[in-house]
Amino acid sequence: MNNSNDNTKSFNYGITDDQISLLMTFKLLWSKKIIIVIFSTITAALGLVVAKSLPDVYESSVLVAPAESNASKVGALNSQLGGFASLAGLSLGSQGISKAELAVQILKSRAFISEFIKKNDLTVALLAAEGWDEKAGLLYDAKIYDAKNQAWLIEDEKEIQSKAYINFLENQLLIQEERGSEFIQISMKHYSPEVAQLVLEKLIVDINETIRQMDTISATRSISYLEDTLKNTHVDDMRKILFGLIEKEFQKKMLADVQKDYVFQVIDPAISPLYPKWPKTVLIVLLSLILGAISICAFIIISFSMSKDSYKGE
Repeated sequence: MNNSNDNTKSFNYGITDDQISLLMTFKLLWSKKIIIVIFSTITAALGLVVAKSLPDVYESSVLVAPAESNASKVGALNSQLGGFASLAGLSLGSQGISKAELAVQILKSRAFISEFIKKNDLTVALLAAEGWDEKAGLLYDAKIYDAKNQAWLIEDEKEIQSKAYINFLENQLLIQEERGSEFIQISMKHYSPEVAQLVLEKLIVDINETIRQMDTISATRSISYLEDTLKNTHVDDMRKILFGLIEKEFQKKMLADVQKDYVFQVIDPAISPLYPKWPKTVLIVLLSLILGAISICAFIIISFSMSKDSYKGE
């Protein structure tokens, strides 16, 4: 019976000790509630100041789908002529990659992006801009660009182009291929909502035109070669094959000339966003408030523990 009472006392003592510890901590923090509230408010206010000091960044997006009608039409003719062409020692080209897949890789290439930026005169807007005002327009980084004289402070032209390409690809352009579907979302971040929209619109036009020109040049060269070969071929079966190949190349060239959305068909066009994507003012203020409250509570508890230990040591 005595053992049972001893165990009960020991058990109750452990729980009571934990409860006392938690209760003391709560009472300590409650006694310092004014300090906690003031400090948390100050950190929230600082978070608000930081959020307001950051430049607004807008994001515009366009949703596209592969315009594969041209590939399916030409692909059908390729499959019919593929066997004959291989007998003749000719190749119709690889069908392992679609035009859309090729276009995505070209969109990420240095050659295309650099030429795109230069062609559309976007270097200053993409590299030198550090903010945007609705009335004043783009605000420029005075360290690298003299807006008054419209002159770069970086002397090396290659360095400017290289930085513009890297900044555009790493910080501004985002290409997302949706899993399980052929839809592709292309997003553009910029300080100006108008620039974000404009860049996307020009980008879709340029990539369509680039692939169109590639196919047109390829088809023209193939037709020229096949017609020269046809002149020197007198075997009827071979001439039939060559006529079929020429027809295929003419069809490819015709589709390239006629089809407007040659690679990407726009499903949801880019628009000028009304509200910035970043900074998230409410989120920054809320995180500042929480971090401030946690920091001051931890400081109070640690200070109390250290002063308590110091008192015991004396």
